[in-house]
Amino acid sequence: MTDAYPRFASIVDCVIDHAHRFPDRPAIVSEDGAVTYDRLSAQVEELAGQLLEIGVRRGDVVACLSYPRIDAYTLHLALISVGALWLGINPKYKLSEMSHIVQDAKPVAIFFVSEMDGRDYVNDVNALQSAADCIKHLVCFDNAVPGATLFSELMAEGTGRRSSAGSTARDGEDLCMIVYTSGSSGRPKGCMLRNKSMVHRGQMQVRDFDFSGDYPIVFNPWPMNHVGGIQLVSAYVMVAGGTIVFTRGFDAETMGKTVAENNINLLLLLPTMYHLMFSATSFDPDDFASVELFVFSGGSLSTGQIRQLRAIGQGRVQANYGLSEGHSTVTISTPGLDDKTLSVTVGRSRDGETRVVGDDGHECAAIGQQGELQVKREFCMLGYLNLPAATEEVFTADGWLKTGDKVELLEHGEMRLIGRMSEMYKSGGYNIYPREIEMCLEEHPDVGLAAVIKRPHEVFGEVGVAYISPKPGRQPTREELKAWCKRAIADYKIPKGFVINRNLPLLPNNKIDKVALQVAIAD
Repeated sequence: MTDAYPRFASIVDCVIDHAHRFPDRPAIVSEDGAVTYDRLSAQVEELAGQLLEIGVRRGDVVACLSYPRIDAYTLHLALISVGALWLGINPKYKLSEMSHIVQDAKPVAIFFVSEMDGRDYVNDVNALQSAADCIKHLVCFDNAVPGATLFSELMAEGTGRRSSAGSTARDGEDLCMIVYTSGSSGRPKGCMLRNKSMVHRGQMQVRDFDFSGDYPIVFNPWPMNHVGGIQLVSAYVMVAGGTIVFTRGFDAETMGKTVAENNINLLLLLPTMYHLMFSATSFDPDDFASVELFVFSGGSLSTGQIRQLRAIGQGRVQANYGLSEGHSTVTISTPGLDDKTLSVTVGRSRDGETRVVGDDGHECAAIGQQGELQVKREFCMLGYLNLPAATEEVFTADGWLKTGDKVELLEHGEMRLIGRMSEMYKSGGYNIYPREIEMCLEEHPDVGLAAVIKRPHEVFGEVGVAYISPKPGRQPTREELKAWCKRAIADYKIPKGFVINRNLPLLPNNKIDKVALQVAIAD
C-alpha cells in the first residue's frame, strides 16, 4: 500500500486529498470537539495564510507548547503548508529544559496553552521570550494573555482568507519539524526531519500493520513534541485517512472509556502504557471490544502481556520499532507471529532499509548472528540541529544510521532485540545487556515492569540492580526474583540487587527514566 499516495510530498497533501474523497469523515476527535477532513483542510489553509501574514516564512521554526489538541495539530499542518518547521515543547518540561530547546532551535514564535493540570505556563513563556530575541510572536490557544494573541482571534482575522503559499511550498525534501531526543543518554539533540520521510513512514504502517478495517481510529495520548505522537500515530492516521482521538495525556483509568466511546480500532502504545492499562482499577475487557490491532513500540512485551492482549478485542498484536533519528517506524513485525518470537522481535523491513553489522564491521547474513541494527539514510533524519560532529558520528561513511541497538537475526528477516549498546556493562569480564535481564524478569507472573541499572562493584567492576514494579496485588520477594532469574539466565547476569517499587519514574514520553534510577543508585 506504499504506492497509495505516490505523488504526495507531505501529509498536508494527504489531508487535502481525503477532504475531497470523504469530506465528512472525522479527522480528529478530542475532549474539545471534533473536526472533519473538509473542515481541517480549510482551517489549515486559513491558518497558513495567517502565519504568512504575521511574518512566518519558509524555513522558520515555530514552537508549540501544548498537550494534544485540534488547534495545535492544525498549526503543525499549517507550518508544513508554508514550508516552516514545527518544534514541539512538552508541557511536562521544566523551564530549564524548555530553554535549552528554544536557545538551540531559535523559534520565531511560540504557540502555547496557558495552563495544564494546574500548572501555569504564562510566566514560563514570557521568560523564554525574554531570553531569546528570536521570538517575535506569542499566540495562546486557550485564554487571553497580556502580550500574546489569542488563537481564536488570529483565526477570525483570517476567516475566508486562503493561503498564498500554494502547493509549491510543500516539497518532500523540505524539513518539516525538529524533534528532540529524550535525553536519556545525554543532553537532548534536535533531529531534523523531512516531509518525504513523514509520508513514507506512514505509508509503511498502512501497508504492514495487520489492520483491515475501513480506516484506523487511533487513540493518541502521546506528547506532541515526541516522534511517537506527532509521527508514529498522527502522521500514520493522516496518511491512512483515519481518525485521531486526542486526549490531554495518558490516563490508564479513563482510557478504556475513551476506547469504547470512540470505537477505537487500533491501539499503538508503549509497553509501560499497556502495563498501566492492565493495572488500572477501571480495566474492563469489554471496553476494548472494538480494537482490531494492538501495536507496541519503544520496547518489548513479555509473553504474559502479549497473552493478555490476545484475550481482548480481536486479539491481533504486532511489534513496531522506530527511533527519532529514523523518523519513527523503521521495522514492523510479521503478522501472526507466535508469542515467544513476538516478545523478542523488533520486526523486519520489507524495503531493504535495515542491515545488521557485526563487531568486525561486516554485514551479518546468517540466522543467529548478532550486530548493530543500522538504517538506510534516505528516510532518516537529515542530521542533528547545530551538531555536525554528532551527525557525522551517527552515520556511517556509506550512508547508514547507527541505531545503537544490538540485535540478532531470526528467521524470515525478523530481528531479536538484545539491548542498547550504550547500556551494556561489563561484569567480571562478561558483556551484559540489561534488556535481556528485564525481559526475563517481566516473564515472572508477579512482575509488571523491570529496569536494570548498572552500579560499580569492587570485585566484578560493574553489576546490575533490578528495579521492579509488581503487578497489582502482587508482592514478589527478592529471593523469588533471584531464583526466577537463576532458572533462565547465566549466574553472572543475575542482578546483585533488587528494588521493589510500584511507582518507577517515567520520562514525559512514558518510558522508564533510567537516568533517574542511575542517579538514585549513585546517591
